[in-house]
Amino acid sequence: MFGRIIGCLCSVLCGLPFLYISIYEKKSNEPISFWNGDTTLKSKLKNIEDYNSKMSILYRNYSISYFVSAILYVISPTFGTITLCMNCTLGIFIVY
Repeated sequence: MFGRIIGCLCSVLCGLPFLYISIYEKKSNEPISFWNGDTTLKSKLKNIEDYNSKMSILYRNYSISYFVSAILYVISPTFGTITLCMNCTLGIFIVY
């Protein structure tokens, strides 16, 4: 039972930053970047509001995948571990 709680907590803590970005950076005047500190996007983008809206949807969906992994940890630690590993490897590749 303790392993399920730790796995669930890890999945939730991985999903919270992406949820935060998707909610609070959606209306920002700066473009939401994938890499921290990337300042080249502002000169490349013409419509930052549409870009931030689409990036916010992407980050929200990615955070939901972590929350689904947390639910799966409660149901079955094996499936939770598999989905968490997929989110951290293949998922971040798809998001990029």
